[in-house]
Amino acid sequence: MFKPLADTLSFILRHPISGRTPLRSLLRWANWQVRSRTTDEVAVPWIGDTRLIVRAGMSGATGNIYCGLHEYPEMAFALHMLRPGDLFCDAGANIGSYTVLASGVVGATTIAIEAAPETVGHLRRNIEANGIAGLVEVHEVLIGPAVGQGYFSSGSDSTNRVIDEGGKGARVLPMTTLDTILGGRCPIMMKMDIEGFEESALAGAERMLSDERLQSVCIELFSDTVADLFERHGFTRAYYDPANRALSAAPNGVSHSNALLVRGVERVAERLRSAPVVRVFGRPV
Repeated sequence: MFKPLADTLSFILRHPISGRTPLRSLLRWANWQVRSRTTDEVAVPWIGDTRLIVRAGMSGATGNIYCGLHEYPEMAFALHMLRPGDLFCDAGANIGSYTVLASGVVGATTIAIEAAPETVGHLRRNIEANGIAGLVEVHEVLIGPAVGQGYFSSGSDSTNRVIDEGGKGARVLPMTTLDTILGGRCPIMMKMDIEGFEESALAGAERMLSDERLQSVCIELFSDTVADLFERHGFTRAYYDPANRALSAAPNGVSHSNALLVRGVERVAERLRSAPVVRVFGRPV
């Protein structure tokens, strides 16, 4: 009990945004603890005019409530990389934090992909709550190497994943490929967080990866196979420092939760430098 609490408070106090106003940030945390115990779902103001519909146990979303940007460098990268009218692919959209950033804050068009039926419900509520249905295309499907079906876990909330046939809680869900979903379109940026199934999903994305319009990818699983695949397509790993709008080839002291891949480093760096400032909990990002 005490270690998770200590870890959460340490995360809040060390975060580049919330750590600058520790008392205010701890009050946000305390307020959420009270509200989440008395209300099933809470609409929480977020960035600009956006809000998140959140319930207890949604760890990534609650991180946004406490700190503004739960995955600080990756989310700031999305805010600085995307422009109104751009196409963004949110593969493993979960309840829609990145989708709301891309379409609700920036005004980009988002292809949001989420397989778990119970999670898609939360995703759709966040899309509706932010009035961005006209900018978001939702695909309730697994993504993999081929069109067919796959086995998906149940009962693990946001960490449900593709599993082997016969696994505990296995349910059959439809599967398709990223190239099929895109249908010849290509995002300028993709975020991929699909609980360890990234290698298989990328096997069905050869057309997208070969398209020069794709300039950046933020991905949770960065195995040797994934690294080799992106290198063959001209991507290099990068690290982002949002405070200085600096993109570097070496770790920069900012904690990253996901790997960032870019193609055309100077082109991407210029987009990042020229993006408008976004205020998150009163602080410029």
